[in-house]
Amino acid sequence: MAVCPTHHALITNHSINEDQQRQAKNDPVNIATGKAQGVLSVPTRSLEVHFGTNVAIATPWLVTMGATPVIGVRSEGGAILVTAPIHGRSGRKLGHILDNEWTFDPALVWDFQSKGRVVKARLANHQISLQVECDDDKVTLEGNWWFNKTSVQITKSAFIVGDRSFRGCTMACGFSVIGV
Repeated sequence: MAVCPTHHALITNHSINEDQQRQAKNDPVNIATGKAQGVLSVPTRSLEVHFGTNVAIATPWLVTMGATPVIGVRSEGGAILVTAPIHGRSGRKLGHILDNEWTFDPALVWDFQSKGRVVKARLANHQISLQVECDDDKVTLEGNWWFNKTSVQITKSAFIVGDRSFRGCTMACGFSVIGV
């Protein structure tokens, strides 16, 4: 279960039991009192998403395969909302991200980090990962996962779906990858 650094120490020292952790996760006090809104935000009005050397501007879905969304980023009230189904190489669904709610089988999560305005999840001994980083004027994605047994890779220099590489595109809409 992902927790903030303050509560991580309490859990490590067995000061909070699992039932208390789940109760706190279901009703976060800082969200309810308006003290926190999440780390993924971009103060600019124009949403710019960088993946590889590509830039998507003001698009709610970056990549679809056929009619099925693979990864999407949208802005709502200044908050950045990421959605992505996460599958393993075999096609087995390992988890999903739905408007920043990261849901994975706890036995599969190898590492989950949140520092500043960067959120990173790694599963299956680094074979599957997703990182979302928010700057003042852009969102940058990096990661490696599968969708319908097709590899999806985003690095600083490339965006690759299956055997297709997309580089240097600037668009006001997303990619639709058909026939992969």
